[in-house]
Parts: sequence; structure tokens; C-alpha cells
Amino acid sequence: MLKIDTATNVVVRSIPFDRAGGSGIAVAPNGRFAYVTDAARGVAVINTTTNAVVTTISVVSRPDVIFIDNIGVTPDGQRLYVTNGNSPFDVFVMDTGTNTVVGPPIQIGSFGTNVAITPDGAKAYVGVAVINTATNTVSAHIVLGGDQFPSGQLSPTAVALSPEGRRAYIGTTILNPNGPPFGGAVWAVDTSTNEVVGDPILLDQGVGDVAVTPDGHFLYATAGSVYAIDTTGSTRRGTIPSPFEGQAANQIAIISCQRTNGQSCLVDGQCSSAFCVDHICCDRACNGANEFCKLPSLEGTCVTAALPSGHACATSDQCSSTFCVDSICCDRACDKTNEFCTLRGLEGTCVAVSVPTATLLPTTIEVPSPTSTASPPHACAGDCNRDGSVTVDELLVMVSIALGNVDASACTRGDLNHDGQIAITEILTAVNAVLNGCP
Repeated sequence: MLKIDTATNVVVRSIPFDRAGGSGIAVAPNGRFAYVTDAARGVAVINTTTNAVVTTISVVSRPDVIFIDNIGVTPDGQRLYVTNGNSPFDVFVMDTGTNTVVGPPIQIGSFGTNVAITPDGAKAYVGVAVINTATNTVSAHIVLGGDQFPSGQLSPTAVALSPEGRRAYIGTTILNPNGPPFGGAVWAVDTSTNEVVGDPILLDQGVGDVAVTPDGHFLYATAGSVYAIDTTGSTRRGTIPSPFEGQAANQIAIISCQRTNGQSCLVDGQCSSAFCVDHICCDRACNGANEFCKLPSLEGTCVTAALPSGHACATSDQCSSTFCVDSICCDRACDKTNEFCTLRGLEGTCVAVSVPTATLLPTTIEVPSPTSTASPPHACAGDCNRDGSVTVDELLVMVSIALGNVDASACTRGDLNHDGQIAITEILTAVNAVLNGCP
């Protein structure tokens, strides 16, 4: 086996061991071990640090019917599911902690392909067989073809899962009883029902392998050439000729640059941190009580949500007060008429703006026009039209400025400190002018 540095694409080590065929290789999620199928014996376990075979998980109890071929590893790295390519077409389960076979082989009843395990580790797909990994029994057989292809005309050759595990894609060869295969097809399967969704995608040759992009938008299948398939509409989008002169493309793998913290994701493997939390790559697991990785302006950083009043929020459980009002943590519910928690200078504090009448804020506020060009002898706070008095309508203009709905130029007399904003203290001064008159 060759070990390759993916940064330089240079072979850094050749790892020799006695092997009698088999095409399967899998790497533990933590990267510490590689598992390679040995057709006649079982699975070789390789330490990726020392580059040495540490043991072989043996299945030699049935040497007459065994051809150990493909392999899959569960997301937690604790189990291997290994296919026997000869009749009776069964699957061995191996414990990676003890490097031993666990229980009897699982009879799948038909030829097995590679092994695809759902992200939650609950199910393993091998050909058309669905294995319940909790009981290590076959829970379903997927029916392909229907009326379009007679029974026995389809031979499963490959299977892959979408990143979130909602779809399984099964590649098949369409057999011709009287000669060469008719071609190939890829079938989409809903993993919640294990039923085929839509029509198959027909290809020119039998399918060798299938792989799904990390975002789940495209499927690539080898069938002589390499076919690009849009998973949204289940349509062929392009064909890449085989790069091997005179030979068909067979197996395929997709390498993607992992995403940084704060970028969107579907599964842990898409993130360089290995943590996908609420569809955001996060700096850690972030699964504790009141921990969030999607706070506004802090996406990708796990934060214990005891956010103080005045901090931006998305949901109420992120705030220590348990109140998220207009995207701001507020000190109380602030849900009564003319109560606001986003007034400039007092963000996070619920303030009831009192006016002499119980008039609700209108949806459209008409800014009063000046009635006189003459300036009164004394400036009056809130006297927007400079007529020497302050009205309720002018108070409403000031409130709208404070909320950011109207520009501050609509009432320059309300902006007592000339900072281009209206604060609650300035509104209260104007309220006093309404009640007691201008000085």
C-alpha cells in the first residue's frame, strides 16, 4: 500500500504486507488507523503513524467461500462492516477496539457493493440491502426497476449517501441475458422509507462507482466515462472522458477543501474543525447547555449564551434575561404599546415612551413643515417646526428618529446635543415641553 502526501502528491512511504486481493480501504475518523481488505484472510489494520501493519482481523473460518472485498467504518470509528464478494454474499462486523469479528455474518441475500454508512451510524447500505447497525440485521431490501426492468436484470455495483444521509444513490449494471450489458443506471432512494425516488439516470455503460459532493448538489458516477449528475433534478449535466487511454474509469473519490469556522455546512466532515453545529462550522462541539455557535457577529465561535441586555441575539434562549426583542437582548418582555428596547443609548433597556394621549405610532409619519421663518427667542426641545411650542405629533417624529425610521434632520430642535441622533433623555425633555410649555 502507498502512503501519499496530499499537499505535494508525492509517495512518502510504501507499506508492504502479504495480501491476496480485495479492493477496500477505509480510514478511521481520527486518522490513526487505516483498514485494508485482504481477500483471503480478512482486514489488515495499519497504524498510520508508524506505517506498520499491527494486526489482521481474521475471517479464515470460512476460507472456501470468502472473498473479502469492500469495507466501511462507522462515524464513531468503533465498527467495520466488511463485505464477502462470494456467495452467500454476507457482511462481517468487526470491533476496532478489540480487532475481532463481532457476532455471526449478516446474510444480505444478494451481491454486495461497497458499504455506505449514514452520518448517524444507524444504517449501513450494501447493494440493495439496508442493515440496522443496532441489531446487525437486514431491516429492508430496496426494490429497484419496477416495471421498467425485469427482475434480475439489474446488478448493484456501487452505493453512496448524500452528506446529511437523506438520499442513497445506487449504481447498477443493466444486464443482458443474451449478451453484453445494456448499460447502467443510478437510482435515488429516500433513506427514511428506503423507496426509489423518481426515475433512474441512465448511463451508457455499467456503473463502476458513485460519489456525492460535500454540498450534496452533484453526484459523479463512473461508467466508462465520468458522468456529472445534478441531484436536485436528477439530470445528467456533463460527461468527462476517461483519463486512462483505452481503459474505462472505475473508482472515484471527491476531495474538497474543508470549510473554516463560520462557513455553512451539512456534516462534521466538511469543517476543518470537524464540528458542524446548526449548519455552521464551529470551533468546538458546542453541545453544552445554552451553548450556541450561530450568534450574530460571532458565527463559528461557540459561546455560552448568557448574553447581557443590549447584545445582538437571534432567539430568547441566548439572552440571560430570556428576552430577545427586535434582535436585542432586553431586560424584560417589552411587548406593550409604545415600549421600545432599541432606543439609541439605551439598547437593552425597555423604555415606555409616555405621551399625553394613548395615540399609537402611525405607520407613516408626516413631518411638520415650518410655519414661520422667524426664530423664537429661546430654543425649545422638540419644537420641530420652530413655532414656539411642542405638540404630540412632534414627539412622534422624535420617537421615529430614535427608532431609525426617520432621519434626524426632520427635527433638529429635538437633537439637543447635536450628535445626529435622538436619545430617550431628549424625548423626555420634549415631553416636559408638551406638558408645561416651552421656556
